[in-house]
Amino acid sequence: MLMVYLFFKCFSSGLHICYISFCMFYE
Repeated sequence: MLMVYLFFKCFSSGLHICYISFCMFYE
C-alpha cells in the first residue's frame, strides 16, 4: 500500500524526484 502511494506521489511530482526518493528509500 505504501509503495503504491509513493508511486503515485512520485508521478505527480516528477520521475526525477521519484528516482531519488526510491534510491533513498531502498538504501
